[in-house]
Amino acid sequence: MADKKTMIIVGEGVVSRSPAVFSSVGLGSCVVVTLYDTKRGIGGLAHIMLPGNRRRTTNPLGDERGRETSEEKRIKSQRFETSLPEVTSTFLSSRGGSGLNGPATAGDHTSLKDVYHYADTAVVALLKEMIKKGACLPDMVAKIAGGAKMFADGEHYEKSIGGRNVKSIKQILKNEQIPIVGEDTGADHGRNVDFHLDSGRVMVSTLGGRDREI
Repeated sequence: MADKKTMIIVGEGVVSRSPAVFSSVGLGSCVVVTLYDTKRGIGGLAHIMLPGNRRRTTNPLGDERGRETSEEKRIKSQRFETSLPEVTSTFLSSRGGSGLNGPATAGDHTSLKDVYHYADTAVVALLKEMIKKGACLPDMVAKIAGGAKMFADGEHYEKSIGGRNVKSIKQILKNEQIPIVGEDTGADHGRNVDFHLDSGRVMVSTLGGRDREI
């Protein structure tokens, strides 16, 4: 019998042991980061919305903190996440229903919502939770997906929220010496992600029907 999926929504992070399947749907400029201890079957997933918290004075990349950009304001105002709502509904209906359990709860996994909206706190928080569960840093690998450029405003990708999310996450993983072994980022389309803790496999689906393992 296939393991039931647990949905991880924007701003959530979760850590558990195998067997488990974590899912995030309708990714736009948001980025999903998965960490996996290849020897112990311990995995974590963070669903990140923005590269940094504007209320903080600094972040790991040293970006200056000022007023929110217009893109950041648009993203925060969209409760359905940072891609188009019809993308998510199409994904779910095309597969005969979501098959998801709803948001993760502390009763099932270690779920911390407060720090996972922002890349500059989410990756380190997820890493700490992994270690608390018994994972070892030298045995961890990372995979990332999302970071699309969702607004056709003429801005270069690297300056978009999606591009900045990806850049920030990659820098933090580099600082922690965690290798990125799989990636599906950029472009202008929504994504779904399934993270299988029994193997560390991450499957990415897009609206066009392309399913890819990263």
